[in-house]
Amino acid sequence: MEMKNKEFLEGLLNALSPSGMEKEATKVWDSYMSEFTDKYYTDRIGNSAYSLGSGEKVILVSAHIDEICMGVQNIKDDGTLNIINLAGVDRKCLPGAQVVI
Repeated sequence: MEMKNKEFLEGLLNALSPSGMEKEATKVWDSYMSEFTDKYYTDRIGNSAYSLGSGEKVILVSAHIDEICMGVQNIKDDGTLNIINLAGVDRKCLPGAQVVI
């Protein structure tokens, strides 16, 4: 993998982007994509779109940039945590799962 692409991927993966707060990751993505496109569009809620050329055929790249996210709601006296689902967490996967805080 070229160093430039590796740096982009590392930057994107390390950018914070919980649902509703994706600006950091979007900034990394927009910077990278601006090198490959002619036009850039964004809307009021932060969706980005790019175009290149003006031919008959069109390619669409569509993806989510937000990440799954939980929040600590309460720390109990015994040190255990009450967590809440903020975005994209499947509750069936949680029992017994390790969580990085």
